[in-house]
Amino acid sequence: GAEKRAPPATVADSVVPVEAMVVLLECAARRPKRPDVALALRSERLLRGAAGQGTLLPAGALDALVRVHASCAGDQTKATACFDELVAGGEQGQAGDDEGGERPPKVPSEGSVVGMLGACVDSQNADLAEHILAWARRRG
Repeated sequence: GAEKRAPPATVADSVVPVEAMVVLLECAARRPKRPDVALALRSERLLRGAAGQGTLLPAGALDALVRVHASCAGDQTKATACFDELVAGGEQGQAGDDEGGERPPKVPSEGSVVGMLGACVDSQNADLAEHILAWARRRG
């Protein structure tokens, strides 16, 4: 006869390291021609669920989400919100010195900003590009 198997556990029931979810978001953002928005949304939902309400996502995750949603297939409002969350987290992280007396790295980094602006250029997303440039100008 047929064996009965337990139903497969959902991804939400399993333990997935945050770093692995960030890699999935990066893969979604780097997909040639068109980012994988569906994968990015699923990954973000899992990350936010694991992080808990009021907790900022890792900078790498937010960077990838900005690039995914900067695309033609993405959500302009979400791209702007993710960028704002990214810079808010960076400002919180730069509030003080760490134990070694060195300042934490600037978030987003110059390379990250260039990548996000590149995604805006590819999709002709001028509004988001202007938003990012305005932030960069304020930061000096």
